[in-house]
Amino acid sequence: AYGTPIDVMAMPNDGFSFTRWSDGQTAATRTITMGENDIDIKADFDTIYYNVNVVVNNDTMGEILGAQNAYVWHDVVTFTAHNFDTNRFKFIGWSDGTTDTMSGTQNIIDSNLSYTFVIEEDMVLWAITEGELVRKGLYIL
Repeated sequence: AYGTPIDVMAMPNDGFSFTRWSDGQTAATRTITMGENDIDIKADFDTIYYNVNVVVNNDTMGEILGAQNAYVWHDVVTFTAHNFDTNRFKFIGWSDGTTDTMSGTQNIIDSNLSYTFVIEEDMVLWAITEGELVRKGLYIL
């Protein structure tokens, strides 16, 4: 009815963010007062891109295949540790960078050379290696 206030809210699905209403307003929640004419507004949403940081810290140990900078929410991503000289280096596994409080070692989330996962947030992925040219340790890949 004329003069009735109506509260509207733009609610993005996972992987999207609200940007603005079609009339230029930028608050996701707003009150519209009904006038004599119909009102037509639309919510605009943008895709959120997530980053997985993959940095080769020591290229003598190998390379990572499949790395790029930005992914869309729920993309399925595979990184592969490649060209590791197995006579000199041992690939231990992939870590999310957290440490086991009991042992003090990095939590290994996958020990295969290829690691596949679904993007749900920005993250840093670590490759755990050991070898003769460097001391045992943690290398950001």
